[in-house]
Amino acid sequence: MGKREIFLEINGIPNQFLLEGLRRPFTKYFRKLLLQQYDRFLFQRVDHIVTVCSVFRDNLVKNYGVRKVILAPNGIFIDKVKLMSRNVAKRLLGLDKKKRYCIYVGALVYYEGLEFLIEAFQDFCRSYSTNDVVLLILGDGNLRRKLQFQIAPAYKKNIIFLGYIGREKTRQYIAASHIGVYTPQSVSYGYDGQRGGSPLKIIDYLAAGRPILVPKSKYYAYVESEQIGFLYEPENSKSFGDALNKLIYDDAKCDKLGENARRYAESHLDWKITLSHLLAILGKEKK
Repeated sequence: MGKREIFLEINGIPNQFLLEGLRRPFTKYFRKLLLQQYDRFLFQRVDHIVTVCSVFRDNLVKNYGVRKVILAPNGIFIDKVKLMSRNVAKRLLGLDKKKRYCIYVGALVYYEGLEFLIEAFQDFCRSYSTNDVVLLILGDGNLRRKLQFQIAPAYKKNIIFLGYIGREKTRQYIAASHIGVYTPQSVSYGYDGQRGGSPLKIIDYLAAGRPILVPKSKYYAYVESEQIGFLYEPENSKSFGDALNKLIYDDAKCDKLGENARRYAESHLDWKITLSHLLAILGKEKK
């Protein structure tokens, strides 16, 4: 048998366990050291390392001494995502046509910043005295009960947990929404302390033609330059609420940013584009 190259894919910080937010700093410190040594040992024994975003690549180069990393962001088969109007999607799902929806899709776990999202969304409702904006949360995880207890009685109808939903219905819920939100926590790596990555939720939002609301960061600079959403100051509840308020009631703005979002997904997020560097390497190895 001929020689085969060994590839290692890093989808997040090595090691993802470091994002769990352990309560005891002493235990967390030694666990971090142990995992980092394990990662360094592993990295020396593979031929290629693949990661999903420039933030992770730079972390590997700077903190682990990895010389070369293949960048292969997550993508989508864009031609399979059919656009749907908000009103049609609302009707199919039985949602209130007078309500305005923003949506989070993903795991209900610590490092996704959901505790901040719940708090900031309630502050938004309180500050702007609004009762017609609803946050849909699709997904499940070990934080669900804690997040539900975090909601004040006055806003129980404004934050709806839907649990796990099938792929087709998830796309319908995204289509029914005005905005897709993502509120990752600050972490100890990356350009400016923000958790980067190539989140599938953002890809789904953009492919469906929906603008996004994400934290201000060098990693998310494309959001403003491509005019596909709004940015807020990381972990700043007022900034989040102000940005949400500027967009959620402006149908024309949502539609325009949504059109830009779909075009961005078509030109940047199709799997044929995102995997081009990796496929080139595999092609050379095959020869």
